[in-house]
Amino acid sequence: MHKEQILFEQTAKPHDHADGRLVPSEVDLPEVLRPKPRDAWGSETISSMKDRWMGIAAHLPGRKGEVLRSTLEGKSLEGDYRAITQTVAFIYDAILKGESDVEYLTAQLYDNRETFFPLALQEMEHFGPQDVSGAHEGRNPLLHTCVDMAEYVAEIVAAPDAARPSDQTLFVEITALLLHDYGKLFDPKDPTHGSGSVFWSERWITGLAETFPDKRIDPDIISYQLKFLMKFHDLPGNIDLGTITVEDAVKIMLDEGYVPSSQLLLSLERIQEADMRGTPGMPQQFRTANRRILRELRQTLITLKEQYHIADQIIPSEELISEDKNLVQQFFALLAAEQAVAAETSS
Repeated sequence: MHKEQILFEQTAKPHDHADGRLVPSEVDLPEVLRPKPRDAWGSETISSMKDRWMGIAAHLPGRKGEVLRSTLEGKSLEGDYRAITQTVAFIYDAILKGESDVEYLTAQLYDNRETFFPLALQEMEHFGPQDVSGAHEGRNPLLHTCVDMAEYVAEIVAAPDAARPSDQTLFVEITALLLHDYGKLFDPKDPTHGSGSVFWSERWITGLAETFPDKRIDPDIISYQLKFLMKFHDLPGNIDLGTITVEDAVKIMLDEGYVPSSQLLLSLERIQEADMRGTPGMPQQFRTANRRILRELRQTLITLKEQYHIADQIIPSEELISEDKNLVQQFFALLAAEQAVAAETSS
């Protein structure tokens, strides 16, 4: 989450420092914003990002490097699953009980972080205030994650019963919030951290999807939803900054194999809202812009689907994705033409 919308100064892409440490360097931001495709590990862009993240983990000394390498290698997964499922269960129970005290829930999560968070996620707390956006008010990424989840509970509890998400959606949204900032492990200001969160959480996501309590739900659907929400949770901030446009965002989603359903975009809105509520120093104009952009993105996708009779489904087929890549070009061309006519008429 780009809390002050000024966090694109540098990324965690490493190069060698004189003393052997890895230090940030400049990269092409629109390119690094592209999340990992479901089936394109071999692409040049994603291969480069994978190498960068693996390189960070491989060269990081000490305990933090050890626990991250353990995560990537799939060690201690049983304990990681237990911690994650305990956290999800705690948040779900808080919703059922109608608990809305954000400070209490935050304290419960953070004070019991050794129980609620895998060791690798606990490492996020070791950032000092000097490394954290002023909008976080000196909170480290782990504490910010706790606040986000507490704010999410308060938001769900305050919503009318008819607007409350299903149990499946709650599971996905809570888990996505828990893991969404994992990519900040090395640099809280890394603009690629959403994709990094998915990359480093890949084994967790797979295991959680396969052990989802409702066996009627395809694990691929759970995995797909989690990855989408984690990868794109910063999208409104990127668009507001002018780094990419709504049109670019839609094209990127299609490139990555995502044609998000209206339900999934509503989940993205809820996560975005919790993230903003967990950022008290975020200026109001950025909150307003992010909400507007998400509504615009959702309406754009709804209009596109209606115009080309595309089903509002969760996971599209590869054939549909390929077709959409061609249709989206026509759609935005028509949209631009309509806007030009409207502007000429009004003048």
